Amino acid sequence: MMGGFQWQWEESFTRNNNEQFLEYEILVKLENQEEYIYATEGVISYE
Repeated sequence: MMGGFQWQWEESFTRNNNEQFLEYEILVKLENQEEYIYATEGVISYE
């Protein structure tokens, strides 16, 4: 719970062609809603 609301987070991580990086996507929406209100994606290095 944050700001008086229940939120649902969905996270996904995928290895890309380079073994040193993970691609990620994070989606956030209010619980029981269809539309996401926040999305971010990027790359994480794990050397």
